[in-house]
Amino acid sequence: MPPVRLIGDLWIPPTPVGLVIFACRSDACRLSSRNRQIASALNERGFATLLLNLLSQHEDPVHSDALDVGPLSRRLVAASQWAMSHPKSEGLAVGYLSAPAAAAAALCAAAELGDSIGGIVSRGGCSDATCDCLGKVRAPTLLIIGADQQARALNERVADRLLCDHELREIPGATHVFEEPGAPDRVAGMTAEWFTRGFAAPSLPTVHGEPTRSRLPAGVGKSPDGSSGVSLDDRHSDWAYLPWTRVKSKGGSRWLAS
Repeated sequence: MPPVRLIGDLWIPPTPVGLVIFACRSDACRLSSRNRQIASALNERGFATLLLNLLSQHEDPVHSDALDVGPLSRRLVAASQWAMSHPKSEGLAVGYLSAPAAAAAALCAAAELGDSIGGIVSRGGCSDATCDCLGKVRAPTLLIIGADQQARALNERVADRLLCDHELREIPGATHVFEEPGAPDRVAGMTAEWFTRGFAAPSLPTVHGEPTRSRLPAGVGKSPDGSSGVSLDDRHSDWAYLPWTRVKSKGGSRWLAS
């Protein structure tokens, strides 16, 4: 398969306490003010953040075959393993934050990576109550929904299938996009609190006192098309490639995909 090039923003504070990967299905989602606000709240609490578009710039965010849960989750696994091996984020606890459209992919990626993932937050809940991965997720999972009875019923079914530590929280008076006054702040606060609590829990197995993580082949070098950068093999011959450029910024370092 041809290389897949993913774009994202990685922000690492001076002394990070963990890394939260935002799983997005479009640049509109990745660059949204709501995600930026949540990322800012996490950065202020010492979390590194990676706002990642799981689709390339050449893939249709509405009709692409890559929108299926399988391809999205494989790319998220590959990106997670890249981040786990990056010199600036290696060893950090990793969590996922997603909107409903990418929630199933985030849950499946977490199920595959097991104890390597320290927490999951779905802003808007999960729209797929039939996902086969739900019962395999081990990371503490928070589903945040607005005041919508249909969304509550759907996410109650999702929660019933989760065997991990999980919560379903509703923000009264909010819609599924949380645009109402005060709603974005509450989502950001819940998210930061969930990861702060989840990352503090001793969820990773240890060998001789050191955390252990499974890893996919990852490294800095050339992608299959000969381009230089960071290449990721997601174990399904579907390459993900992130060409990062470091940009210095006050309070931390930012890597922007070129």
